[in-house]
Amino acid sequence: MNGWRRLSAPGNKCGARWRHWSGWEVHHCGHPTANWPYLLLNPKNHTMFVSANGLGFKTLAAAQGVVAGIAAGIFHLDENDNRVKNATAFGDFL
Repeated sequence: MNGWRRLSAPGNKCGARWRHWSGWEVHHCGHPTANWPYLLLNPKNHTMFVSANGLGFKTLAAAQGVVAGIAAGIFHLDENDNRVKNATAFGDFL
């Protein structure tokens, strides 16, 4: 994917980790049947971020889209509770 580098071994879905050119990472939680398995890792302080409603992100594409939106200034962070203020778990804009 353009702007992304896989950090985990190919084929390792449950332990998948990806890094965006901005330094943000997307991590799979590791549970094979998780409904909202993708979390974002802030490059500044290595804290995990989730969607506005407190869930992880539903798909890798949704999580990567939110990271791209953070880098572009579209999505905003709430540092108090580690949530992306205006992003749903599906990667949509609130």
